Order: sequence, then C-alpha cells, then structure tokens
Amino acid sequence: MKKFLTSFYTRLAVGLLFVCALPAFLLPHWNPLALPAGLMQEVSMAAVALAFVASMLSMQRFDWFPGRRSIFAGITIVLGWYGVLAGLLMATRLPYSLTYLTAGLCLTLLFMLLQSTWMRHGQVPRMGYVPLGRASRLDLIKDVEWVRLDEPALPNGGQRLDAIVADLHAPALTNAWQKFLADCTLQHMPVYNIRQVEEALTGRVKIHHMYENTLGSLLPNPTYMAIKYVLEVALILLSLPIVLPCIDPLNSCTGVIVEGNDDEYPDGRRYQALDGQA
Repeated sequence: MKKFLTSFYTRLAVGLLFVCALPAFLLPHWNPLALPAGLMQEVSMAAVALAFVASMLSMQRFDWFPGRRSIFAGITIVLGWYGVLAGLLMATRLPYSLTYLTAGLCLTLLFMLLQSTWMRHGQVPRMGYVPLGRASRLDLIKDVEWVRLDEPALPNGGQRLDAIVADLHAPALTNAWQKFLADCTLQHMPVYNIRQVEEALTGRVKIHHMYENTLGSLLPNPTYMAIKYVLEVALILLSLPIVLPCIDPLNSCTGVIVEGNDDEYPDGRRYQALDGQA
C-alpha cells in the first residue's frame, strides 16, 4: 500500500485533480461539468495540466541523483514551466483565464511543497554498496538504508534497490563486478561513484591533492605591463587616420560673435569671419 501511495503515477493523478479540478470548482463563473466547455476554460485547464506534468517529470528526473534536496527545490522548476506556458499563450494569443492560471500556479507550488515534505520524511532511500576500496565503510553514513553486496548479484527477497554505490576507481573491482554494474545500468538502476554520494549525503568534500602556489602570482608581470602599454599606444596611433577625419573643426568652435564679415570658401560656400569672441 505504501509503495502504491508513493509511486510517481499515483502522485501525478492526485496532483492533477488537486491543481486542475479544485480551482475549476471553486472559482466563480466556472462550471467544469458543463458541456461543451468554452475555449477559454479548455485552454486554461490544458495549460495548467501541461505545466504540472512537466514539473513532475522534471522533479522525477532530479530524484535520480543521490542526496537529500531541500523541500523548496521544486519552486524554480514550477516557475520555469509556468513561465514557458505563459509565453506560449501570449505568443499564440489564445484566450485564457489569468485567475485560473494564478490559482493553478499557487496550488502547484503547494502540492510540490507537501510532496517533497512527505517523500523526504516518509521514505528512506535503500541503496546497495560494493564493499571495495573507499566504499567499504559506506554504511556509516546515516539516513540511508544500506545493503551490503558481497557478490555481484542483487539481493534476494524481491526488494528493489534505489541505487548502487561503488568505488569505480578501486583496483579490487574485478571484471565480474564491472559486468554487474554495467548490467544494472542497462536495467535503468542508477549506479553512483562513492565520491559524489559522499558529497551529496554528508555535504563535505574530501581533499585528495594539494598543489603549490607561486607567491605573488596575482601581481601583474612587469614585462606584461610594458608590452601592454606599447600595444595600446600603437593601437591609438593606428586609429588616428580613422578618427581625425571625423572631427569637424568648424563645428567645434564655441563663443559669441561680436563682429564679422561674410566671406566665401574657394568652393563657393559662405562663412563669417570672427573678429572677436567672449
């Protein structure tokens, strides 16, 4: 019974009823049982349903990764999918109900919050581990039901593992273990390396190597600064033939004309000679 309630399709069906049917019955001037339904109602309900299904599939995809995520992890996913649907509705100019979409968004966020809280506290991941290399003491990490795999085979009893963890760089990982892990991957069972599981479950990163750092490496090199200065000056000089013709000396004159005499350029244009400026 617990497996049925926590299955993805059960949560998907309950969520669709929660986010699509509930606001349709509660909002005024909405009668979801009336047939035929209006185009605005059909478009709005279809948009909310598509956004909810896409959000659930995205969350299901992220559940394949190990570690406990925050209960607010689905907020960004939900807002992103609703943003995509809103953009499509505005681009296609289809009629929709803004009130219904807003109610569907709020209910989707609420459902994701309740689902994450329930799945986080009501379901402990069950992972098998290969006791070789660094994974030999993996069962010391809490909040996970660990199953020790002493031979390259799944445990008996019919209980399916959520994932398998192994030290993929261990020299003791024989060909039989490698074939077993490859078969598990082909059967769509996640296989993780010990390093990423430790980081996800403990929130800590182990240091494997330290490298020396040259003191003063952040200071500019004098040779580099000299070459940089020469290149900048050369670039300025090369750009002068392009920049100088764009400067009009006549338009750059400023001042107040006190007296002037009209005269002409050789090409016939008239100008006024300046006798004084203030």
